[in-house]
Amino acid sequence: MEENKEHFRHLMFFYYQKGKNASQATNSICSVYGEGALAERTVRKWFAKFRAGDFNLKDQERSSRPSTTDDDQIKTLIENNPRYTTRELTEILKISKTTVHDHVVKLGYVSRYDVWVPHNLAEKNLMDPISRARGRVSERARERERERGRVSERARARGRVSERERGRERGREGERERERDERNYM
Repeated sequence: MEENKEHFRHLMFFYYQKGKNASQATNSICSVYGEGALAERTVRKWFAKFRAGDFNLKDQERSSRPSTTDDDQIKTLIENNPRYTTRELTEILKISKTTVHDHVVKLGYVSRYDVWVPHNLAEKNLMDPISRARGRVSERARERERERGRVSERARARGRVSERERGRERGREGERERERDERNYM
């Protein structure tokens, strides 16, 4: 919805620059996007802004009613007892459930298994856990293989080792161990 609003504003600005009036711009936009996609009154308002030299197509910040709920109060309650439900917090603070939930989310808490926990993701947790695990496992395996000298140059270039190559390398390693054992016993 918000993307459409901004898109319509770009179209209105385009028609304003072409020298069209608000009625013509409204008709052109509604012929493409359907009847009622845009009100002529809205186009007139934007054209007036353009004439005044204001070419900002974003919504302006609106001042809202100041919050009467103290975030610190909610935070203290949650820190003292993270098992409080939003309904219990509502009863304690005498405010609506929606307001409690909005403030709890704004404070950065999420409910996990009926416990409010801070939702601060560390840098390492931002990456997909599965890809992280795969990357760690495959990197460790490759590192071990490189250290033992088992990986052929071709496998290193590919970044992986086939089962057949692993078997050959195990056989070679076994031969090397037998040779070492024979030298040690002689």
